[in-house]
Amino acid sequence: MFQMTAIEALEDEIRQKARNFLALAESHDLPLRVTCTRRTLMEQARLYRQGRSLHEIHAKATELEHTWGRADLAHILMGVGPQYKPNIVTNAGPGQSLHNYGLALDVVPLVNGQPNWDDKSKAGLNRWGSIGRLGEHCGMEWGGRWHHPDRPHFQVNGSHWEKVIRTWKWTDDQRGH
Repeated sequence: MFQMTAIEALEDEIRQKARNFLALAESHDLPLRVTCTRRTLMEQARLYRQGRSLHEIHAKATELEHTWGRADLAHILMGVGPQYKPNIVTNAGPGQSLHNYGLALDVVPLVNGQPNWDDKSKAGLNRWGSIGRLGEHCGMEWGGRWHHPDRPHFQVNGSHWEKVIRTWKWTDDQRGH
């Protein structure tokens, strides 16, 4: 069964779609685990920093401040400290992910009760395709259709962080303080 607490962190416009999606997947014998819903700005900053040079991080902070008018987000990015993991996991800085707004969720299929991230084999790709179609049927946009696929990702149709980053007001809890 899906994690109610994770789903409850989502905004109203996606929460019921996410519930319907998880129930529909379960009914199609494609049980899913929610791995992420709302992400704090500090969590997003830590994820962005993974695998990046200080030069790249500084460039993103400059973009957040000068392009998007969010010196507060640049400060968060620069203040979370080094992340020593080798691989880049996201191109989204703090405020540049719909997870920061509670408008997206990530899932992983469970195969024999265990998370299965396989998206290389034919069976894995077929499984993700079925999951993606179910999420779309429930009214969400699936990241698996993007130019750089993000198969676990589902979000509110037509939402773009660029439309809200300049005006959104985060609570201290959403900032991660």
